[in-house]
Amino acid sequence: MSPFSDKREETVSVLGEKALIKAIQAWTQPIGLAAPEGIGDDCALIHIEQPGKHLLTTDGVIYGCHFDHTAAADLAGEKLIKRNISDIAAMGGTPQSALVSIITSSHLKTNWLKNFYQGIIRVAKRYGIHLIGGDVAEGPKDYFSGHMTLMGKVKKPILRQHAEIGDSLWVTGTLGGSILGHHLNFQPRLDEGKWLAEHGRVTAMIDITDGLAKDLPTLLQNKQVALLELDGIPICEAAYELAKQTGKPPVEHAFCDGEDYELLFTLRESVELNAFKRAWEKQFKTQVQCIGRIQESGEKHSLLNAKTGKPLPTWYGFEHISS
Repeated sequence: MSPFSDKREETVSVLGEKALIKAIQAWTQPIGLAAPEGIGDDCALIHIEQPGKHLLTTDGVIYGCHFDHTAAADLAGEKLIKRNISDIAAMGGTPQSALVSIITSSHLKTNWLKNFYQGIIRVAKRYGIHLIGGDVAEGPKDYFSGHMTLMGKVKKPILRQHAEIGDSLWVTGTLGGSILGHHLNFQPRLDEGKWLAEHGRVTAMIDITDGLAKDLPTLLQNKQVALLELDGIPICEAAYELAKQTGKPPVEHAFCDGEDYELLFTLRESVELNAFKRAWEKQFKTQVQCIGRIQESGEKHSLLNAKTGKPLPTWYGFEHISS
């Protein structure tokens, strides 16, 4: 169902900016704070007393890009907050408070927007996140986007840049075919990310949003390549279904589709793989799979087939700004 209506009485234009902000404040009361810590002043006042480091991330969802008319409004709202939580998870952190900004045409349905916020609220309550502010602005006809800034904390962040030669490569869950539903119905690997950060032997981590083909090279440093066991890539059933429609091999969908929101991480060479997997399985039902190792090479290609030593096909993940 379209988020927009030509019937003015159904749209946010009836409310105007001030009344809409009051409506949003009322909708989000279950996860809100009173001003000045929450909505109501020029800024939200944050009291930082906890030890450790603080995290900031931002991400958005755009109608026609990250979801379309077939997506329920609450699932679009869930996607906004869960995309941001996934970033916090990738650094081993815990989310705390959020700002949400909306850019929309004036003929957006008021009830659709309320349901969008209901999706945000549902996820925020699950993870203990407070909504402390945001913004509303008018955009062109048939335009809607929601943008979140999410704040969190972490004792010892896991960064992207510290992978070492000999490290093993791991991925949670399964990959590919996200457009068939997973891109809306996924769970951020927050508990898994925190556990990995506490494990002490994880050297680098990233969440897979733009596809394994694009995100894996981000973990590699100079003269590093990923030697991948293609038979070990955990391919989602949806990737097989999508492959029937596209004619592409399922493994290509696993590498390129993106919006998997799984964790890709590296373990020190000294870690015994079977022992790590047993420890993982005691903690989580989430699947985890070793997919290869990092090795030193002067090879210009960063992804190699472990069986043949040859470069993988030229597969690309999602590129946000491309020709």
